[in-house]
Amino acid sequence: MLQIYNMITLISGTNRALAKTDAVTKYMTELLKELNIPNQALYLKDLKTDFLNDLMYSSDNQSEQLRLLQDKYICTANKFIIISPEYNGSFPGILKLFIDAISVREYANNFSSKKIALVGVSSGWAGNFRGMDHLAEIFAHQGGLCMPKRMAIPNIEQNFDGKVFTDTKLGDRLVDFVKAFIAF
Repeated sequence: MLQIYNMITLISGTNRALAKTDAVTKYMTELLKELNIPNQALYLKDLKTDFLNDLMYSSDNQSEQLRLLQDKYICTANKFIIISPEYNGSFPGILKLFIDAISVREYANNFSSKKIALVGVSSGWAGNFRGMDHLAEIFAHQGGLCMPKRMAIPNIEQNFDGKVFTDTKLGDRLVDFVKAFIAF
């Protein structure tokens, strides 16, 4: 039986050091705290890649670190906010690899029937819309319920200094997006 908890997990979908995506994730965790919403953040930069081997698709061989992360951040959450930068017109491979690796264990308790918000981050003007579309298809396949509205954060270097949004309208839109997701 699927057990639902009252927790939002934010996933920073890159393993790149000093990424703006991590700073946006931290900004959003603080925003949720201000709104008194329980949340936790998983930064894929902290993910060791020891699970990347020819046995990774066997639940019996899942790495201990991956099992602990899945239990803490995925199975205990009923909602997810995925913050994904644009890599090569889509989303980072480490995010896909993580989703694939946890799919061999507790599949029904990962994303099925859970609500998901997608936030795209890019250096360019589109805010990773294409990558969010790709992610939405993957989560739909796994039974996740993606919020129809998505949040694109374009021109990240100009619009976000790592702590505050220099484009205040964009910052206000992000606050509205988070509030809409809470109500979703």
